[in-house]
Amino acid sequence: MLIAFDYSMTSPSMTIYSKDHYKSFVVSSEKKIQPYETSLFSFFPIMYPLWNTPQERYELISDALMARIPEASSYEFGIESYSMGSKGRVFDIAEATQMIKYKVWKKYGKEMHLFSPATVKKEFHGKGNAKKEQMAEAFHDRFGFNVHDVVVSKIRGSASDLVDSIAVNVCLQNKSV
Repeated sequence: MLIAFDYSMTSPSMTIYSKDHYKSFVVSSEKKIQPYETSLFSFFPIMYPLWNTPQERYELISDALMARIPEASSYEFGIESYSMGSKGRVFDIAEATQMIKYKVWKKYGKEMHLFSPATVKKEFHGKGNAKKEQMAEAFHDRFGFNVHDVVVSKIRGSASDLVDSIAVNVCLQNKSV
């Protein structure tokens, strides 16, 4: 079972790949996002938990994602690493990312494969400098529908973060570390 994460401050996401099926989750505060399923892909929103401190937020989000990992005989984990040009809340993202990495290590004894943003984009789209719109087009080519039609959200990034977690999963499949 391959499990990939894309961590953002607005909508952390996780994609599980098993038996030729992608099962994706996005944490969002958008209440109107609906589950969606096809034979190759399924998507489930996770409502943002209520939190009082940033540390509690990181813990609750990682708990919500970890709770959706099914039992399996073997696991491999991957995550998109930090971009060199990151701006804004990079320390918050690092702290939140470390929480999920720690919980995976603690429960499964596994380190995560780290993939640079350029590797993730190249593996999924074909170009290491692909823009979000191009990544969405690559998603359409792979799954046959527009991700923005499924993940309809006012929250900036929900659909893009979902695409990124799937792209990280493709990197895991191809082991482009």
